[in-house]
Amino acid sequence: MKFKNCVRFLVSQSDKSGIITPRIINLRHFIAAFIVVIITVFLIKYLFLLGFQKQIQEQMAYAFRYWYSPLIHNLDLFICGFLINPLIQYYNQDKKSNISTKISKDSKNKLHLFRFNSLNYPRIKFIAIILIVLLYLFTAHHGYHQELFGLPSRPSGIRTFTTTFILQPLTAIITSFFIFTFELKRYELYSQNEKLSFNNILKNPIRTLEIMGNLSYGVYVWHIPIIQKITPVFTSDIPLEAFALRISATLILSSILATVTYYLVEIPAAKFKIYQGVRIQN
Repeated sequence: MKFKNCVRFLVSQSDKSGIITPRIINLRHFIAAFIVVIITVFLIKYLFLLGFQKQIQEQMAYAFRYWYSPLIHNLDLFICGFLINPLIQYYNQDKKSNISTKISKDSKNKLHLFRFNSLNYPRIKFIAIILIVLLYLFTAHHGYHQELFGLPSRPSGIRTFTTTFILQPLTAIITSFFIFTFELKRYELYSQNEKLSFNNILKNPIRTLEIMGNLSYGVYVWHIPIIQKITPVFTSDIPLEAFALRISATLILSSILATVTYYLVEIPAAKFKIYQGVRIQN
């Protein structure tokens, strides 16, 4: 859902501003940008966290403050997600141009050299699913057998280099590939949908899911501070009961705050960006 927000945001804004899309014109450009982002963020994180490594391994508060929370340490996840949008746009625009323009056989073969559409699409989706499952199994195995999560005697911090530096870029790569394979064919259909409204939801109840898609980024932003505030409030001697109370309160409060920020911040910001793009074009 979060990705759909990124797609919608970048389709209406980055394409008009001409910042990203003209530079990501094929798969080779995307891979090059992807590699640059992954390596750059890795080096920034490594140099910054080198002095805090001992504290991060021993105290979760340090790990949360200096490793998990800073935006600069999560730029690979954000930027890799953003890069998928112009790549999808490229493939859809290129598909339309192939229909309207006659291309010689040799030129077309060169054009398809780095084309995702030239591959077996169902097989690629199957590979993407397998990779996501393997990623989950690998991270779960690493968490329980290397980080020793769940053991009361373990240190409270992050123990291994793999968790600190490897799992995040690995997640960015596999998740981006998964999103691309499943959104490539759906993007054109999604862009043809009418504006979300109560009447359109009645016509197609599945579009109710778009509501959470609109609010997902706000929920993501708000859930951590809400959890920090409500954890001392919702307590119970039964761990499962405490968990149920906290997750219910977090979902309700974060959804309410996400709705407020969506209408007061996200929509005005998107309209302003579109306005700026129109001014630049004119």
